[in-house]
Amino acid sequence: MQVNKVIFPLVLILSGLSLLLYSFGADQNLLFKLGSTVILLTGIITFMSVGGVFTKSLRTVISFVVAVICAVLLFFDYNSIQKPLEFKEEMDAKYSSITQRLKDIREAQKTFKNVHKRYAPTFDTLIAFIDTGKVPVLKAFGNIPDGLTEEEAIAEGYYKKEILTNAKCSK
Repeated sequence: MQVNKVIFPLVLILSGLSLLLYSFGADQNLLFKLGSTVILLTGIITFMSVGGVFTKSLRTVISFVVAVICAVLLFFDYNSIQKPLEFKEEMDAKYSSITQRLKDIREAQKTFKNVHKRYAPTFDTLIAFIDTGKVPVLKAFGNIPDGLTEEEAIAEGYYKKEILTNAKCSK
């Protein structure tokens, strides 16, 4: 047996063994332990293959089994990375939605206070106000020329203000 053919399997065996020992000492999850076990087994199988223990057909079967195990581990690895990313996206979307709803409630409360000089005591009252409430709206027509106050511009007909009390509160 040539030494240079044995180096890689020994590196795999030592790596797998050290990772497996580390996984129990550092309290790693099951996927980490499974991965380090697969590395250890791959090293052992490669060492035995280099030593001529397996026939060619048995090596083909073992290679196929190892490839399937690698594909399954790849799937689990991908999911372990993807799930937290999907959770963060969902959390951000919900956070944004909740923030917008709170802003809408704040604006509705401000409008309620402008009309009734107090905040709505309950959500039912606020919802009823939004659905049926009338809000005074100030409409201004014209411009205030430079050098005139608002009252002077109204008196001279340059500017006009009108308060509409029939305007419906928008949702």
